[in-house]
Amino acid sequence: MNSSSIKFLTGPVGSGKTLKLLIVIDQLVKCVGKKSIYLIKHSFDTRSKKLEFMSNAGLSCKTNIEVNSDFDLTTIDFTGIRYLIIDEIQFFSVKQIESLNKIAHEMDVSIICCGLTTDFRGKIFEPSKKLIEIADEIEQVTAICMLCKYSSENNNISLNAVKSMKITTTNNKKS
Repeated sequence: MNSSSIKFLTGPVGSGKTLKLLIVIDQLVKCVGKKSIYLIKHSFDTRSKKLEFMSNAGLSCKTNIEVNSDFDLTTIDFTGIRYLIIDEIQFFSVKQIESLNKIAHEMDVSIICCGLTTDFRGKIFEPSKKLIEIADEIEQVTAICMLCKYSSENNNISLNAVKSMKITTTNNKKS
């Protein structure tokens, strides 16, 4: 019986997606061992060194491989691998996302991906769209925005736009 699944962890920039992924990796290492987990980074992700997941909080872990959008993920030897972890999934190709379905359901590898769903204009990334279609579970992570409290989308607001906004706060203290 195949018990593998595909999970998509998504949210806006700065929401802690990679940090959450690093926590999951730590838990998996304790439960199934490091050799049962395979970590993939896309070469387009330049936030950190090669072969490394890096969170905005400064925590990191080494990855097994760095790939580009042309790399065939099904050529990886998944013998003994129970979990495939991928960060910045929006950089991968739609073809690579489609191959995740085969990896999960034919090779019995559970997959956890994280990344953005949309760009700052609200335009959906095609790889993320495909992942939403095939994922067994989608988890939305929210961020705290200095302007609108909780945020589940990416916005690009310039400093000049922020300076020109009137921000009102409520003060319940009695003078």
